[in-house]
Amino acid sequence: MKKTYNKTSNFILPLVGYSFNFFKPFLYDAYIHDSRISKKYPYCVYILFKFSGDKNYAIVEKTLLNNVKCKSQYDIHEGAYSMFILECEKRFKKDYSLLVSGKYSEISEEAKNIILQGRNTVKNKKGKNETSIVHKVLHKDIELKKFWEKRTNSDLKEQEVWSRLNSEEETFSKKIMDALDKKFKIENEQKRTIIP
Repeated sequence: MKKTYNKTSNFILPLVGYSFNFFKPFLYDAYIHDSRISKKYPYCVYILFKFSGDKNYAIVEKTLLNNVKCKSQYDIHEGAYSMFILECEKRFKKDYSLLVSGKYSEISEEAKNIILQGRNTVKNKKGKNETSIVHKVLHKDIELKKFWEKRTNSDLKEQEVWSRLNSEEETFSKKIMDALDKKFKIENEQKRTIIP
């Protein structure tokens, strides 16, 4: 089954300086906050990875740890998962705020291009390329607008064509943590080593 990511992963995560695809296939999800810690990190993304013994995982982990915008890193479930807190790039802080407010179409063209890098199109069930939902949301797609107007039996006027971020879904919490699979993957398993 294909993993469904929340809005933070789809729209805000690339603003930390890496394409969405850089984080896959190890990305579990991303969040705008962790309710279990008291320290607040403004304009940051909390990136949750499922540990893997794959050498590419070690490369991703080392790259993030060496990034000056990495504010913190901590393990969850004794290392079965790892959370990285990365600050978004300075030039995207306004875009970050707009996205958190659900103003997808109002972000800068530069931010849109970064978010859509490698994700302008997706394959449909018939194997043909079609415009991705992320692209449609960022460009206030007329067909998506008509879909929601028909579904809600209302006129969206100039509103966005996607719902705002739901703080419960976009905040890492004890509830989300408790639902995580606590077992390590056996494939490619090796002792965890983090190279600073």
